[in-house]
Amino acid sequence: MSRRGFQFNEPKKMEIDHEEANIKKGGSQSSNIQENELEKVKKLFEGKDISECFALMYIKNEEAMRGVHGEISEIKSRVNELEASAENVQQDIQDIFETSIPAVRDSVAVERKNRLKLDMWGRKWNLIVMGIPGTLRESPRDSEKAFRKMLVENLKFEQEYAQSILLQAVHRLPGGKEEGKRNMIMRLNSLMDRDEILESARKLPRGTGIGVVPDLPPEISELRSKLLKERRSLPDQVRKDTKILYTKEYPFVTLKIPTKRCWFWYFVYLI
Repeated sequence: MSRRGFQFNEPKKMEIDHEEANIKKGGSQSSNIQENELEKVKKLFEGKDISECFALMYIKNEEAMRGVHGEISEIKSRVNELEASAENVQQDIQDIFETSIPAVRDSVAVERKNRLKLDMWGRKWNLIVMGIPGTLRESPRDSEKAFRKMLVENLKFEQEYAQSILLQAVHRLPGGKEEGKRNMIMRLNSLMDRDEILESARKLPRGTGIGVVPDLPPEISELRSKLLKERRSLPDQVRKDTKILYTKEYPFVTLKIPTKRCWFWYFVYLI
């Protein structure tokens, strides 16, 4: 082959191999495409000097490389955009965890306390009375009679006063160890009567089996039980002057140790 008058000889072996592969795959359409491409290449190089052929190959290769570089640049640009977007998303997620979620938690906590406060207010006319004997499946009217009897016999109320206390409702609560001694719940008309009953019940001697407490929401009732358990664990010098105090604000119930002497014994107990 001379440098001038370069004749493009088609690669027979390679073409045969490709033809066989295409036939095996049933790719007749792919074979036609290859033939068309081959004709284009023939027309491009046929009759040219070999140096011109290499020059054309170089130019074509440069054009292809420029296209590849352009695509790579576009991919890099897209990757940078995605990275920037990911950083923004990460910042948004961080803001959610550091700002939004704590704000929602605070809002929920405030709402829960407000609801508890409303619940406490709605229950403040109610009393829970424990230890009053009764009969199986007694009627609300019988429960009322048993309650008024307890006011006279246990709390030492005057008969006239005990009968004058107005009740909106009274009945036994479900559950309890003994069917005849299930707790009572009642709703009074007067908060002064409620306070008088609670104050007298606090003075009951131990062993009577009678108890009177405010009607509390379950969450606050559970807290009250924990505080009573804590009170029972205190030394005698502290426990006898320690009281459960009901407040108007959350958590609505707390332990009160009123005297300096009790505080002294309390700190001795902690040490």
